[in-house]
Amino acid sequence: GAREGGGSRQVLRRLQGRYSFLESVYRYHSSVEDEIIYPLLESKVKNVTFGYSHDHVDEERRLDDLQTLIRQALGPDGEPQEEPQARTIRQLVDKVAEVHMLLNQHLVKEEGHLYPLLLDNFSPDEQAALVVEFLCSIPVAAVEQVLAWLSGRASEHELQAIGAQVQKYGGEEAAVGALIARWLEPLGRAPAA
Repeated sequence: GAREGGGSRQVLRRLQGRYSFLESVYRYHSSVEDEIIYPLLESKVKNVTFGYSHDHVDEERRLDDLQTLIRQALGPDGEPQEEPQARTIRQLVDKVAEVHMLLNQHLVKEEGHLYPLLLDNFSPDEQAALVVEFLCSIPVAAVEQVLAWLSGRASEHELQAIGAQVQKYGGEEAAVGALIARWLEPLGRAPAA
């Protein structure tokens, strides 16, 4: 009835918002890997990144499929239809599960294979430079979220190395480097007792 339709519309709106966020984060992630990380890693360790770039193409296609299904569930004006077709909803649920599984597998594979190669083949300064290059390649609004994520995974020493690398930044990136250094400063401090 009307109550179920209203619930479906709310769920579709939330899904649309989550998809938009996921899609933007995914695009930053994959473009930085394809344009910065993979070429640098490939220069030190041959034939390790091709499969990951291919994965990005497949993941992008599946994200596009998900967006198509979301649009089908929405009306022509971008608002959820009064009664989305049950078939479309089933396809949407299946595609969400498929994309979730695919992206999780990709991240686990990267963390288990590529991350150790980056640690083994790049000095701490080179690693910090990669992080800075990544941070300078994404919108400033996303930098703070990435740094919050980083602070939970990096040691104080690693954060200090990144901070030192940021301080070396000059030229056109000086303003961005100064902003990143300010954001990193509280992350590298020991928690108050």
